[in-house]
Amino acid sequence: MSLWKSLKIEKFQNSPQARIEKTQFKNKEASFCTCHKASLTMEATIVIPLAAALLIMILFFFRVIQVQAVVEEALIYAGRKTAVESSILESETAQFASAEVFLLQALKDEPVITHYVDNGCMGILLLGSDFEGNRIVLQANYRVKFPIRMFGIDGIFLWNRDVFRKWTGDTPVNDEREETWVYVVPDGEVYHSTKSCRAIKRNIDKAYLKIVQNLRGANGQKYYACSNCAKESTETDIVYYTDYGVLYHGKLDCRYLKRTVNKQALSEVKDRRPCSYCY
Repeated sequence: MSLWKSLKIEKFQNSPQARIEKTQFKNKEASFCTCHKASLTMEATIVIPLAAALLIMILFFFRVIQVQAVVEEALIYAGRKTAVESSILESETAQFASAEVFLLQALKDEPVITHYVDNGCMGILLLGSDFEGNRIVLQANYRVKFPIRMFGIDGIFLWNRDVFRKWTGDTPVNDEREETWVYVVPDGEVYHSTKSCRAIKRNIDKAYLKIVQNLRGANGQKYYACSNCAKESTETDIVYYTDYGVLYHGKLDCRYLKRTVNKQALSEVKDRRPCSYCY
């Protein structure tokens, strides 16, 4: 490069125009970086609060379930208590007041109700409840407060509903036909006129196996080992037997030793014959 060109380049680099161009280029780089950092800050300012609010609402959903469970338990308590008192409280207004008292009694010591329900226990209203006839319909209406306001909403309305039957006793049925009732056992072949028939009522005795093997029952029958519980009994073991049975048992709770007696209308007895002991 010639000396003249070198002097010309050096003169241009030191000129005011070259210094202005360098300053503008530096300002452009600084301006670009500043805009990029500002955009990230703005996005974080919007996204992070929304994500935090969404997380809080998801966690609060489980608190709502807890509130509903507490109200449901209190509603069942109030319904059962009111059903008992309905036998002496004839007025529906009195039954409604009784249900409210029992509901408040069940909820007064529940902190989850105080903290998350509008007006606490007093904010749970039995609007929509019905006490007509033999049924009690309790419906609890209340509002659960949100921990933060989102989109202008700061709470949600909920309700629980349960149905109970008033404890007023059996309703008499007018039936001109007089039905005859008998007693039967599930696997039996006969029906009995009384539940105390000796064929139904079992007197369970116990003795050593070596003694039972030599005994005879009320009908002269011999006793044999129960296939369910007395297969491996030894002569010194205690076994159980009945007067009219044919088996001895190694366990008192053996299913063959138990007996279930059902009350049934005689007209519904199909192929069973009368018991020879009580007819």
